[in-house]
Amino acid sequence: MTATSTRRAILAGVAALPALSLPTVASDQISSPDLAERFAALYQRWLARSTEDLAHTKAYRAAIEKLTGMTYADYDAKFTLEMSQDERVGLLEIGQRASLSVATSNDDEEAQDEWDDILDELNPLVRDILSRPINSLADLRLHIQAYAVGEHQFWTAGPMAELCHQPSEVMNGIAKISWL
Repeated sequence: MTATSTRRAILAGVAALPALSLPTVASDQISSPDLAERFAALYQRWLARSTEDLAHTKAYRAAIEKLTGMTYADYDAKFTLEMSQDERVGLLEIGQRASLSVATSNDDEEAQDEWDDILDELNPLVRDILSRPINSLADLRLHIQAYAVGEHQFWTAGPMAELCHQPSEVMNGIAKISWL
């Protein structure tokens, strides 16, 4: 059997698969409008908290740069296992001064309580959405949005954070996909 006849045999086998083996997406009706509404409301709270945290993080990093004359990445890289206790204390004092210089009315404990409330509702909702079948384009859109928020660390932390100036950019991009 030649490579050409092997490819033909494979293609013939694929063509013989029943059409019902592939899911069909026939409408744009959402299967669970109640979940979509709950997700939309929680997303607004998540977005507001994320945006406020991002602004605070950027201000903190700018304060570090102002105090040290080095980029935040360079400051952060100075923290090593090999550093002396005095070096660690010195860097932590700089971090404390930077933190105090950008303090907001919403202190860390209040912000953490708010995050706990949001995530206590959001995480089970995201799991519920992702566990349901996709029966429409609207379901697919909701799944993508829920996954993007549920796995936000991939695009709001690390290298992706430099690409995303606001957490809403990813969600706005998803919402603009016209074929969904």
